[in-house]
Amino acid sequence: MYYFIVNEMGGSGRSQEIWSTIKQRLESNGTEYRFYITKYKDHAEKIAKMVSEYRDNDIKIIVVGGDGTINEVINGISDFSKVEFGVIPTGSGNDFINGLGFSADYEESLDRVLNSTGTRLIDIGQAQGDDLLPRCFGISCGIGMDAIVCKNADDSGLKRFLNKIHKGELTYKLMTVITLFSMEYMKATVTFDGREKYFKKLIFLSGMNMPAEGGGVPLRPDADPSDGIISFLAADSIGKCSAFLKLPKLVAGKHDKTKGFFFESGSDVRIKTERPAVLHLDGEYYGDVSDVNIKCLNNVLKIIV
Repeated sequence: MYYFIVNEMGGSGRSQEIWSTIKQRLESNGTEYRFYITKYKDHAEKIAKMVSEYRDNDIKIIVVGGDGTINEVINGISDFSKVEFGVIPTGSGNDFINGLGFSADYEESLDRVLNSTGTRLIDIGQAQGDDLLPRCFGISCGIGMDAIVCKNADDSGLKRFLNKIHKGELTYKLMTVITLFSMEYMKATVTFDGREKYFKKLIFLSGMNMPAEGGGVPLRPDADPSDGIISFLAADSIGKCSAFLKLPKLVAGKHDKTKGFFFESGSDVRIKTERPAVLHLDGEYYGDVSDVNIKCLNNVLKIIV
């Protein structure tokens, strides 16, 4: 059975139009399905929990929405072994579906879901900071600049405007520049599978399950969501003006030999900061934390292919 979880607000209402078209095709094909429309923040998580607990041996949860809705659904699934997972992307970034190497075209995505030849297992990350409950991510996590951008982006008039003119992918790039010059450096000690590294002027630390975040910024182009590790990128001890001049290399994914960028990876990573830092998971605000553990949950999510 197909269970569609639909965020009609995705892509500034574009998702509603796409869902209308999808329903027509499902009906004309005689496809057996149910659908649920999200009504508020975290509603998709509650729906996913409910669906994944059904006494059904063939649960296919299909997200019609963006990366934020995908994050909610992943966190709602109570038993990954029971669920096959698919996405029909309607968001502005679509980093999850792009990271899997799939087309972000909704018609091709629907074809992939309805004409599935099987599943592919991928990793997801899990974070637990301070006294907060553990929470999963499919694309990335991070503290510092990108996390501050994510915390502020959803309430940003800039994002709403860019979505209306179908340029939503520019939101994070523009807000990144603004945040870079307004934020303070951080001090952090990070332990990657037992290897300790100290950062004294940290701008950001990002843990990538997929190659890109923020609407296609390839922080770790080599990240593989099936390799059992989270790939990290840190920017440390770079002047603000110098960091700004290096942003084009970062956006182009050509920063691997650039001074001030540090590449690491691990399946169990501990981050301790001198003061509480904003932490995001898949672009969603998780909390302000000073001690957080990041783990890779290896090959747990079954992706419809």
